[in-house]
Order: sequence, then C-alpha cells, then structure tokens
Amino acid sequence: MHKYLPVVKTTGKILLCLILAMALAGGVTWLTLRSRGDGIHNGPWMTGLSVGSEHAGVYERARMAVFGIWALRSSETIYFTALTDSAGKQLSHSCSYRIEGTDPDTRWWSITPYEGAGLRLIGNPIHRYSVSKTTVARRADGSWIVRLSRREQPENWLPLAQTDSRLTLALRCYNPTDAFRASLATVHLPRIISEGCQ
Repeated sequence: MHKYLPVVKTTGKILLCLILAMALAGGVTWLTLRSRGDGIHNGPWMTGLSVGSEHAGVYERARMAVFGIWALRSSETIYFTALTDSAGKQLSHSCSYRIEGTDPDTRWWSITPYEGAGLRLIGNPIHRYSVSKTTVARRADGSWIVRLSRREQPENWLPLAQTDSRLTLALRCYNPTDAFRASLATVHLPRIISEGCQ
C-alpha cells in the first residue's frame, strides 16, 4: 500500500490542477462573453458595426449566441444596448426611468427592456414589450418620453420586472442613413434618466 502512496498523491495533484485550470478557463470565457467589448460608446448606449456582419469575430458571435441575438446585417440595422443610465449608474428593475428622445435618423426604431443576462422579454399582464417609431405617443414638437417602471405610468409606459435581475435596454435602428452610420459616437440618442428607486 505504501508503495502506491506517491502515485496517489501525484494523481491527486494532477486532478486538482486540472479542476483549477478548467474553473479558470470557464471564468475567463464567461467574463469575455458578458463584457461590453471595445465597441462604440454614445452616452449610455454602446454598439459595434461587427454585430450582424461577416467581420464579427468568434467572441462577438459567441456573445450574440449567449444573449440570444439574431442580428440582421449591420448595413440594415444598428443595435445599441445600454446597461447604465445617462449618469452612469447601473440600470435596475427596482428603479423608474424616463427615456427622452426624438426620432433617430432611421427608417424605423424600437426600444425594448430586457431582464436577465439572456435578454428575456419582461412578462407583464398588458403584453407590452417595446415602443417604436410607429407606436410612440409624441409631444407637440415631435419629441417623446418613454417611461420604465414597475408601476403604471403615463406616456409610453413599459413595465419592468418584479425581480432584481439585470436590466438591459436595446435600441434598434433600422435602415439608418449614411450620415447616422458615419457618426455613431456623436449622433443624438435618447437620454436615460433615473427618477428614483424603491
């Protein structure tokens, strides 16, 4: 029995090293897929032209698969996401927000809130999941306000989840003009303003 003890110890060390290596590799992969990457930033919004393009790298394609994004070609649609409000504070389902904007220079647009890391639509009894160029109620000057809250609000209300899971906003801009595509970091995009938290 004593003659096998060194073999058992060595095997145990090898197994421990393999387990630690797999845990480390898994952690790095998880962080890579969930990172925002080095995209184009415009206030709280982030995008990248590789989304939906043949130039998307393996990490971008894996990130899209993890988040359940089936993207149109980048020449047809620009996808913006926001994880923070315009003041830089992380978005939360326990807060209320006011999104102020005017129509982006695109044929059509929509704003959708999601819950969780997998970008799930937020279930709600009124079955309202997004607001768009054709459904938004506008003010006299053409601007609009979208309200996000757990409690019903006036003006284009979108319900938030009752859970404390991650909140992500998606702004989809379909058939953007060439001028819009050329200035993604500086074009006027909606502001996300916190109106308090529970």
